[in-house]
Amino acid sequence: MATYPEEVADGIYRLGTKWINFHLIRDRDEFTLVDAGYPSYWKHILAATEGLGTTPEAIRAVILTHHHADHTGTAERLRRTAGARVFIG
Repeated sequence: MATYPEEVADGIYRLGTKWINFHLIRDRDEFTLVDAGYPSYWKHILAATEGLGTTPEAIRAVILTHHHADHTGTAERLRRTAGARVFIG
C-alpha cells in the first residue's frame, strides 16, 4: 500500500510511527535512510518508496545514529536485498 510520507523539510521524509521515527533523505533519484526503525518497519520502507514513485533499491545508504533495535531494524535487509551501504559510528 503506497503512502506518500510526511515531508518534514525539502527532500526529507519522516517514516515510522508516533513513537519511533526514521528519515529518508532524497538526493535526486537516490535516497539515504537515517536510522532504520524496527525489523517489522520494512512495510514503512515499502509504502514510502512506492509513494515516492521508487523502490527500496533507490536507498543507496543507511546511516545508523546508534545501535538500538528501534534504529537498526531494517538496515541489514536493505543491505542484503537492495545493496545499500550501512554506516554506523
